[in-house]
Formats: sequence, structure tokens, C-alpha cells
Amino acid sequence: MKYLFLMFFRYYRMGKFSKDNAYFSALVAVVICLQSLFYFILSLFKIEFTIKWMGKSKGLDYIIMGLLLLPICIGVYFLFPPKKVKLLYRNFKNDRTKNIIIIITAIILICIFTFIIRIATVERYY
Repeated sequence: MKYLFLMFFRYYRMGKFSKDNAYFSALVAVVICLQSLFYFILSLFKIEFTIKWMGKSKGLDYIIMGLLLLPICIGVYFLFPPKKVKLLYRNFKNDRTKNIIIIITAIILICIFTFIIRIATVERYY
């Protein structure tokens, strides 16, 4: 998971507009990935996830989702504090082999998740 955080941190660090807040952008991206993984696991086991008060108004939906994601953001922040991420970034900055391995691993994981999602949706509709 630290390599996922590092990959997002490096991506946002290279950007024009997000260079100053690369850590926060990477934190939000990792939380969104964790949320997507949670929904992926729920859909894999065909579990419906609904909240009682969702859908009544947009503002209430945003507040509820923010309250649900806040503990996850705090947990990821304590797992990967900014100093630790910047140290990891400095260690990986000039090592091409490790960078290539991280990119290949990310591509393979995306392919595996896409394949599993395709299988899960095909079973559901046929």
C-alpha cells in the first residue's frame, strides 16, 4: 500500500498545479482507491450497500459520505505521515528498477481487477 501512496505522490508531485499539495492529493486518491476496493468486494459477494438516509438530498449525501470517509482519511494519514512519504520519495527518486517494478505491478493489478469485474458482471446479467 505504501507503493500505491508513493505512486500517487510522485504523480501529483510532477504536476504543475498540484505540486504544493501533492501529499493531500495522494491521500485523497488512496482513500478513493480503498473505497473502490470496498465496493468491489461488496459487489463480488453480491451484497447491497445502502444507507438509510441516502438519496433524500445532495447535501445530506455529501455529508454522510464525508463522515464515512473521514476515519479512513485519518487512518491513512497516520499510516503514512508526510515525513515518511517524503523520505520514501527521496529513496525511490533515482532508482529506476524499483520505479519500473512499481509501475508494472500497478498495471497488472488494474488488469486483474478489470478481469474480475468483467466476470462478476457477466454472471449477474446472464
